[in-house]
Amino acid sequence: RYNITAACVWSVGIVNATAAASLGCPAGSTVLASLDWTDFTLQDFRDTLNCRDLFSRPRPIHEELTWQFLRRTYLDVVGAEKSSVERSLLEAEEYEDGFAVPYRVSYSSGKGRGIFAQEDIEESNDVWRPQYTAVFKHGNDFREYLASLPTDLACDVIEWSYAYRYLVDKDGENEEMVVVCTDLDPASFCNDGSRLGHQNINYSENATQIVAARKIKAGEELLCDYNSFFYYEGWSKLGL
Repeated sequence: RYNITAACVWSVGIVNATAAASLGCPAGSTVLASLDWTDFTLQDFRDTLNCRDLFSRPRPIHEELTWQFLRRTYLDVVGAEKSSVERSLLEAEEYEDGFAVPYRVSYSSGKGRGIFAQEDIEESNDVWRPQYTAVFKHGNDFREYLASLPTDLACDVIEWSYAYRYLVDKDGENEEMVVVCTDLDPASFCNDGSRLGHQNINYSENATQIVAARKIKAGEELLCDYNSFFYYEGWSKLGL
């Protein structure tokens, strides 16, 4: 398991001082500290942080303190007014996540970390709600978030995050909005099943939660449909 305090000491990454202090984690330094990363794309971050080498080895299954650290760093970067997650949830001392069903995180053959049902889930039952999904409306906020994390966590966040597109009514016209989303709980470990049609969870009709697309048996891996929420062109629209 991932020890957040140890990671703050030896990881090659900037640790956000406020979030770090809240968990007794000392601030560190990084190669990013001497670089101007304000115009970095995702690929620039990947290359500079050497994420490819990091992912050549198995990544740890993060403990609760790590998720709390990621949440508090998000709050410190964007501020309470811009946070998509309620401040009370981000600052809560007791850990919770968005899952409505018992689950475990383990390693999935050929995929890395994955999520597995611990009991049968009936079709259409709620599986997860995006209570802890961090939304970044501006590319610069996401850059600052990455630069505020230890290197290995920054690489994880890059892999977990997705550009999302939605429409808002503005003076009777639909206006496109593009944001970056990062699920700050183990939902980030959900692997894609859409390439082979194996996805077994998906968004509900009103897009407010993830539900079972069919009956899921205990022990099955929960597989997402990335195409249902990834907006691949969104990264460039945000300058990333």
